[in-house]
Amino acid sequence: MGGMWGFKPKDDRNLAKKIFKLTIDPVLSRYYNPKTKNYKTGDQDFLSDYVYSLIAHRSITHDSYRCIFHRYSTAWPTQRRGNCFVGSPWFCDENLSNFYKCLVECRQEQHLDWSFC
Repeated sequence: MGGMWGFKPKDDRNLAKKIFKLTIDPVLSRYYNPKTKNYKTGDQDFLSDYVYSLIAHRSITHDSYRCIFHRYSTAWPTQRRGNCFVGSPWFCDENLSNFYKCLVECRQEQHLDWSFC
């Protein structure tokens, strides 16, 4: 499961430069984007290995599946329908029902009844 992230460089120019240098580093780029068909999580692995620790304490992270591992995460604000989610790499189909249920611990307090979030 992936996610979306963003950053406001104007809020911290030094941090912005640090993250930018990491994203254009040719060694890291080759490691996390080896151009193999089987490696589809390079971007997420890179963010986890290098960026997350820099921004975790000052970011909003919506995570309905791994919230227990990400201390600073919060529940996704809307209920999931089908396989539709922000950043989905495929066509969205609200009628599909074969998706993972989100953890009870990761649901919004007022929506513990949501199985998919």
